[in-house]
Amino acid sequence: FLVVLVIYMLAQPEPLVRGGLGLVPRAFRARVQRIAEKVLAELGAWGRAELLLMLAMGILTFVSYSLIGVPNALLYGFIAALGEAVPTVGPILASLPPLITTLATEPDKVIWVIVITLTIHQLENQLLVPLLLGRSLKLHPVSVMAGVLGFSTAFGILGAFLAVPSLIVIKTIYEGWRELGQNSEPKLEPSAAEPEHPEVRVDFQEVDR
Repeated sequence: FLVVLVIYMLAQPEPLVRGGLGLVPRAFRARVQRIAEKVLAELGAWGRAELLLMLAMGILTFVSYSLIGVPNALLYGFIAALGEAVPTVGPILASLPPLITTLATEPDKVIWVIVITLTIHQLENQLLVPLLLGRSLKLHPVSVMAGVLGFSTAFGILGAFLAVPSLIVIKTIYEGWRELGQNSEPKLEPSAAEPEHPEVRVDFQEVDR
């Protein structure tokens, strides 16, 4: 139930945002609204890129395993797609079921499964991730890894899935609030910042006299 609720909130955040804005004091409402719009835009860009990456990895895994005759290739493709929802750790865990199952049932195909898995992950890291997530996920890999470990420790598997969108929200709120705060600072005019002093001129001819 909690997973369904979170997915619904991410898919339809507008009612929640409108309700939350009503609780914000009027003095800060315009600023909070602009930050909320930026957060929704960042989450939308990440969500679309993440769905495309999951779809691409699922199809690649399914087609590759089907070509070498691995049973349950469709299931492994679905697992590979779900694994992309958890950065770094998810793809590694998703590659274990086909490897273990093939090793137990068809050991002669294990080498092919390993080669295909490594090739797909290289393609993902070198092409798909920079192409799809490079512009939307503006987070350092170390911060992503730390966020996944921290959220998964605190909230379990749900925390692992929500680590990246939570980091995006925190980063966007911080940057948006700082940017709006800098823009709202009053700029002192030269006349107000420093009092003007009359220019003193000395006539050296008068001094010589």
